[in-house]
Amino acid sequence: MKHTFSILIIASIAVLIFAATETILVLIALNHSIVGQRTSPFGIVSVPLAFAGWSVLAGLIAATAWWKKSYASPWKNTGIDKGAYNLMIRMRGGVSRLNLLRTLEVPRHRNELSELTGIDWKEVNRQIGLLQKYGLVSVHSQSGIVKLYKTTEQGKLLIQLVEELNDKSISKE
Repeated sequence: MKHTFSILIIASIAVLIFAATETILVLIALNHSIVGQRTSPFGIVSVPLAFAGWSVLAGLIAATAWWKKSYASPWKNTGIDKGAYNLMIRMRGGVSRLNLLRTLEVPRHRNELSELTGIDWKEVNRQIGLLQKYGLVSVHSQSGIVKLYKTTEQGKLLIQLVEELNDKSISKE
């Protein structure tokens, strides 16, 4: 899907260069009264050819906008922001964060999370901070300095989306 978008952008740039060049040549030709003569690197300087170039460019821009809208990620429809998507899918440590989210379906404190997941407590602390920042984990209760964390509804939805994504990728193989 990324390649289709890249091809549309490259085609748009190529047509933009063509249309702009042809338009400039038509304007020069009009100024020197030589429209219809062979002065263009693309053949005869013509107003319809310049107009066609701009029309094709408008069509490519519309196609690009339609493509982006029609292939919108299922993440957008859920209300999960792009930062949370990147945190869980694109950035290193996504598997650890997903394990923490799954473990936090029941309220737990950092040391317990460290023992259950096998992740160092300092890393658990850092990951919990990131998950809290994106609203995927919240403090369930607190007694003194001990906090119990729990996955939010947004976090549960994210777990479900990641699992669906994994199921789809496994079924394609």
